[in-house]
Amino acid sequence: MGKVAILEPTTSTRKQWAKKIAASWKLACSSSIEAFFQTGQELLAAKDDLDHGEWLKMVESDLPFGRHTARKLMGIARDPELGKRAYKLLLPPDYNTIYQVQRLHHRFPETFRRMVDDGRISPALRQNEINLVLRLETVAKDIKRIESLVARQGKFRTLVVDPPWDYEWLSVGGASKPGYATMTHEQLLAFNLGQWMEDDCHVYQWTTNNFIGRASELMVAWGVQHKTVLTWIKTDKQGDPRIGLGTYFRNTTEHVLFGMRGKLRTRVNDVPTHFFASVGKHSEKPEEFYDIVRRASFTPAGEAFQRKPRPDFENLFEEALPATAAAE
Repeated sequence: MGKVAILEPTTSTRKQWAKKIAASWKLACSSSIEAFFQTGQELLAAKDDLDHGEWLKMVESDLPFGRHTARKLMGIARDPELGKRAYKLLLPPDYNTIYQVQRLHHRFPETFRRMVDDGRISPALRQNEINLVLRLETVAKDIKRIESLVARQGKFRTLVVDPPWDYEWLSVGGASKPGYATMTHEQLLAFNLGQWMEDDCHVYQWTTNNFIGRASELMVAWGVQHKTVLTWIKTDKQGDPRIGLGTYFRNTTEHVLFGMRGKLRTRVNDVPTHFFASVGKHSEKPEEFYDIVRRASFTPAGEAFQRKPRPDFENLFEEALPATAAAE
């Protein structure tokens, strides 16, 4: 007797889900707003039904769109209020714009309701318009957070700085405007980084390709001797180089200026000046960089303009105590 072919038990189910989702997506592409929600709901149902590995295979291999689009469609479907008929009638026939509307509804519900009331949420809404609203609201929230911060007391042997560069001066159309409060070059030059430096101190300063010249000026203004540059070669999740935006050349790298105050050498001398790491959220720095700092430099370590808390990199700013608590 010949061998009997044994199929994986989830294969046919995966294919069935893929066929169903592809049909909904076809309707969605013909400007059916209802079908965008349906496609997202079916993606969520398939994710619950299938083994995680099978679900990923389906999204990556069996569907007419990829994981990025799937994430947006599921985000839309997770908002039951936005899915009500009264709101659906106000939405534009574009899933990217609907996804941004969903983000606004989730993060800034009062602004969302104002835009519904004044008619700005409408089928004519364009993605760049909702993107601008989201960015301005996010920046305003970040400014409010910053206003509650005060400088932490203490001296450090290692400092990491990720300056909140002001991109408004750039004329580069592809430059991504950050969704957080920024500082002008003059404000950064006046920033008193020295208040946290020990006499012998390592400083790591992040910079994009556009800001390398200004980053060097900051090192001088902060009293830091520039020694070398570390280069982050950005990759996707599969480890392949990730091609970003750019006017003259496409950006695949980001850099860290390394300098010091005093004569504190690195703990080791075998660390190369480049490292590979995948790209995370906007402005998020990879853990591979912090591993380099841990290996080459000394504690205590502090971080200015910290985006993600790390217990061994103390945030140089802390929330001010209320006046009543400070008096006790």
